[in-house]
Amino acid sequence: MPCACQARCCIAGRAKATGTACAWITPRPTGSFIKPKSPGSASSSARSNSLTACITRRATCLSPAPGILLPQSVYVDNSRDLLLAAPGVFLHGASAQKYGATDFLLGWVRPDFDSESVDYSFLGNVRSGKLKGKGTLGARLRWDTPTDTTLMLTYADAKADYAPGSVDALTAGTMRFRNLLATVQQRFDTVTLTAEYGEPRLDLRGFGALPDTHRTIQAAYLQGEWRFHPAWELMLRHDLFYRDKNDKNGRQFQAATGLPAHGMFARDWTLGLRWDATPSLMLRAEYHRVDGTGWLPGPDNPDFLGREQRWNMWLLQAAYRF
Repeated sequence: MPCACQARCCIAGRAKATGTACAWITPRPTGSFIKPKSPGSASSSARSNSLTACITRRATCLSPAPGILLPQSVYVDNSRDLLLAAPGVFLHGASAQKYGATDFLLGWVRPDFDSESVDYSFLGNVRSGKLKGKGTLGARLRWDTPTDTTLMLTYADAKADYAPGSVDALTAGTMRFRNLLATVQQRFDTVTLTAEYGEPRLDLRGFGALPDTHRTIQAAYLQGEWRFHPAWELMLRHDLFYRDKNDKNGRQFQAATGLPAHGMFARDWTLGLRWDATPSLMLRAEYHRVDGTGWLPGPDNPDFLGREQRWNMWLLQAAYRF
């Protein structure tokens, strides 16, 4: 599904000119100027070129980075295969007025549900049959205000049919996944605040051994970024994920299945540090303190009973721009 995006992705080509890889820009109604959001300066020609690029190549995905991992409550790695490639068609429109810049996106795609991670996300485990996508409706409405605020609504409605394997406990069933995601982002001189909230709805019908499911998921995060030096940025994020809005602690799930309750939720505190060592080299370090295993990738962690409820994760990343 489309994600919420920061203006940073529009200025990748300006990094060497300014000496910093993540200056912020915001399109203005007149198209005559841009306000850099990190210490340092840029020439008027660089600003004008960046504005043109931002308006003509407005990304469908404003990444909630910086971070090595995206907020897993909203951008679950288990289902990323759905977004890697999908045939479809989109209608896009944009406008810049005195009240800010707006754009909308409306389209239809047919995602590929055939992967172990997608089976795990929607059917609870890897299955011998195949989920076949019937089509997904996607829509997004975005408003960038003159006060450096971004407001966005993103909607997705995906459907799929299940074709059982030759030896399969499941019967031919149908799956429907709907999500309305609300996004708000406020940019200050050196600080950016981002929050997203969604309540995806999952409906499973006719799978036989797998009971019919009508479940509302709850997903949200709040993230702050502080560029305290032209080459350094600090990030703090709190990420919440509940597989069932009406069973947040997982106790009903545990009583019904005998499986650990912590598989139904995940609460993640993240602290990250970014250093732009040179205009071409970026280094990141990230620490996660997680309570719960709700978004832990199943195919990579098949021992459900052996998972620990509270766990830590250290991540390091180096990226070089040619």
